[in-house]
Amino acid sequence: RGMSTFGASSSALVLIDGIEGNINDLDPADIESFSILKDASATAVYGTRGANGVVVVTTKRGKAGKLHVNFKTNATYSYSPRMPEYADAYQYATLANEARSVRGDDPVYSATELELFKTGLDPDLYPNVNWRDVILKDHVINNQHHLSISGGGQSARYYMGLGILNSEALFKQDKSASKHDVNVNYHKYNFRTNIDADLTKTTLLSLNLEAVIKTQNAPGTGSSNKYLWESQANLPPTVVPVRYSNGQLPAYGTNLEDKSPYVRLNYMGYTTNETYSTKINVGLSQDLGIITEGLSVRGLFSFSMNGAHIVDRHMNPEQYYADPKDGRYLDGSLKTVRTVNKEDMTATQGSASNRELYFEATANYKRLFNQDHRVTGLAHFYRQELTNVDWGNGVLVSIPKRYQALSFRATYSYKDTYLVEGNLGYTGSENFNKERRYGWFPSISGGWVPTQYDWYRNLLPFNNFLKFRASWGRVGNDRLKDENGNDIRFPYLTTLGNVSSTWGTGLAENRTGSMNLKWEVSTKTNFGIDARFFDDKVDMTVDFFHTKTTDIFQRRANIPDEGGLSNVLPYANIGSMKSWGMDGTLAYTHTFNKDMALTVRGNFTHAENEVIYWEQSGVNYPYQSNSGVPYKVQRGLIALGLFKDEDDIKSSPKQTFMDNYRPGDIKYKDVNGDGKIDKDDVVPLNYSAVPFIQYGFALDWNYKAFRVSILFEGVSKVQYFQGGRGFYPFLNESRGNLLEMVADRRNSWIARE
Repeated sequence: RGMSTFGASSSALVLIDGIEGNINDLDPADIESFSILKDASATAVYGTRGANGVVVVTTKRGKAGKLHVNFKTNATYSYSPRMPEYADAYQYATLANEARSVRGDDPVYSATELELFKTGLDPDLYPNVNWRDVILKDHVINNQHHLSISGGGQSARYYMGLGILNSEALFKQDKSASKHDVNVNYHKYNFRTNIDADLTKTTLLSLNLEAVIKTQNAPGTGSSNKYLWESQANLPPTVVPVRYSNGQLPAYGTNLEDKSPYVRLNYMGYTTNETYSTKINVGLSQDLGIITEGLSVRGLFSFSMNGAHIVDRHMNPEQYYADPKDGRYLDGSLKTVRTVNKEDMTATQGSASNRELYFEATANYKRLFNQDHRVTGLAHFYRQELTNVDWGNGVLVSIPKRYQALSFRATYSYKDTYLVEGNLGYTGSENFNKERRYGWFPSISGGWVPTQYDWYRNLLPFNNFLKFRASWGRVGNDRLKDENGNDIRFPYLTTLGNVSSTWGTGLAENRTGSMNLKWEVSTKTNFGIDARFFDDKVDMTVDFFHTKTTDIFQRRANIPDEGGLSNVLPYANIGSMKSWGMDGTLAYTHTFNKDMALTVRGNFTHAENEVIYWEQSGVNYPYQSNSGVPYKVQRGLIALGLFKDEDDIKSSPKQTFMDNYRPGDIKYKDVNGDGKIDKDDVVPLNYSAVPFIQYGFALDWNYKAFRVSILFEGVSKVQYFQGGRGFYPFLNESRGNLLEMVADRRNSWIARE
């Protein structure tokens, strides 16, 4: 549902069998069901963890009966139709000359050199390399396998699942270059066991075991494949060949960006990243009907351990460069200069681990009186403790993170027609001092189901179910983040550190504590409609929502430097923001016979937001404020078109971003009317990089054991910028590949003369 805060975490809580987890670690074949909880009433029992919504996943469990063995395997062909397309060497060189000539500068390449690029007569000195084709494929084939065994008797039941996922990357590895697998591939191995045992007729013991192992390889130039993408976008086709004719590997210079993508992919070592995750969940449920009908209690304990081991093996081969101006000896042989010395392989390794302990206790009450009055109640307590070696060293960061909460829920329905629900949460956090550590978060909801009336069913017999529902509630968020997205702990404490200067050494504040810091609060309102039609063949859900978040955590920005806090500005509850919109799903299912069925479904979300107040300094004009606009709205200059001629340039405001602008360059608007184009003319544009509209369409066709699925998805009302190497041609006149859409003459400005 879009963005509703900018001062704390905005991620949804994912619960797997009641325990917080990573949905990406799950094997889809192990999932029995999942649901998404969005409004305040539905998420109240999860405390601060559920402030941004909850995804509830239930895994499969065994059923009493004979042994069931299932094996599933699939292969996926993934094609990338929108790969970057770059101009060839002749196009690049021609347009490079043109770019300089329109500026009044001398051309880069002579007519002879252009002909050499065009004919390919000298691929050493005048190469024509499409680096995208050298290192990238346009498709990959992935495979996934899953084996499950389930069964049991009346007293005990079991489910076991084993999954394997193998994913390739788009990079082309030269197998002859290295005996190691340097490609960016990914392997995941899942193991799950769910056991249920009836200790008595009223006592159920559940044990869940889960282990996940993931391995990923990457080239030695970095753990992220973005470096290879940047490299093929950076190096023009005219600079160096894939390999010189004498067998030497090329490098234009000594910097990493001067090396070819081919060398970076195949010859600079490799990195192996292995991660491990183990979870043990033990649950005990007891029916207390002996005390009163409908009463039960449940306890749940979970232990999770995650680890990672990274080995980075780095090396460098000898690399050379042949200068086209002096690249041949008198006998015509190639003349190269060594630019990079050989480095033998070195290896560094690191490890990380974290641990989580979780305990919850729940008391449930559910009873139907006189077939008309349905009453339920719930009391829920949880305590969570986390430790992580990545937090570093120090007294404060070595303290485990702890959260605990107590929540209550009561519901009542009359003939399942009129529904009402109330929730109250009491949540504690380590991030606030003792006086403000706990917060109360209430919510209430109601519903009406007119299809429970006989007269309605007779009037509209095609409408099998219709429900109107509304909710209001408040949720708290304490997950404070700094400007880089890192967690901030104990922000109410002031910390000191050693400093030194020309005056000597001493102590100074590293951080100024905020004793008055309190919970960030979101007030959520929701109205929804659920409906089914035509013997439940059509299923529809629509929700309209509004969220206002106040007391958002933000670092103070309006404290004068004279206050002495310029380097350690404290955090405070000063920001506010609102979001609103609607989302919905519509599905149609038709069963042709016992062997064939078709399901068509669509979803749509429209979520907008606006920052009500964002504290900032240096605002000279109202449009420079972050308040009153969407969060992280894209900002830029307003383009009025292109300069037509020199007279147009002389009669327009001066553009301070560059001196040598010419006819055909972009002409910008002087927003503040001061006669020049500078940073004070940068204004908010329409949207941010987070889409306001998301939609999707899916089709499932099942025939016996065969299944065909089609999925389309899209976004709208979103803006993002792409720039830098690969987008700005001729960057620094020696870098920046040239996209074909830029080289297309239909996109060029041509002077009238």
